[in-house]
Amino acid sequence: MIHAVVNAFNEEMMLPGCLESVCGKVDKIVVVDGAYEQFPHQHHASTDGTLAIAWCYGARIVKAPERAWKSEIEKRNRFFVGNEGDWYLQIDADERLLGELPTLDNDVTHYAFLMRHDSFDGWIRRLYQHLPGLRYEGAHSALWWKGGILRNEDAEKIAPEQAQLLHLGHLRNVERQRARLEYKAWQGPYERPYRDRHSL
Repeated sequence: MIHAVVNAFNEEMMLPGCLESVCGKVDKIVVVDGAYEQFPHQHHASTDGTLAIAWCYGARIVKAPERAWKSEIEKRNRFFVGNEGDWYLQIDADERLLGELPTLDNDVTHYAFLMRHDSFDGWIRRLYQHLPGLRYEGAHSALWWKGGILRNEDAEKIAPEQAQLLHLGHLRNVERQRARLEYKAWQGPYERPYRDRHSL
């Protein structure tokens, strides 16, 4: 079973296009809602149409706890809502899946897509198998299994003519772009020692 998993918080403008791009290509959609403690907001859960949109697309909604998530890492670890052996397509609200997913090989732990970005193109690990002990730890992009990090360069690459991801963050309004930059300015120094230690 393939789960498309989306981190969301007040994403009513971007979420419909994201969910539309995965409909019919995955078995289930999971939307994990909520803000982070390190990126404070007045409310810890979405207050716009995010959850209603997720419901309209038949998504399973993982609501924010009765507080903000402690970190993006804690929130991402709630992605694992299925069973071992299931697959997870991690996609953000401002991203779109173009093309069709390949036939998945259970001997492969993770796949990478070519990400078409507004400022660069690059390979990024976004499709991975639910294996025993799989978890995010230390940095928002550090996915651990068997004592090692699943790295982009070790992933099986999906041919771009088969499927790729498109990043549309540049289409966000000015306020959301400013807030994102503020979050990244905080997140970078916080994660930097961990990322340097593990060559991320």
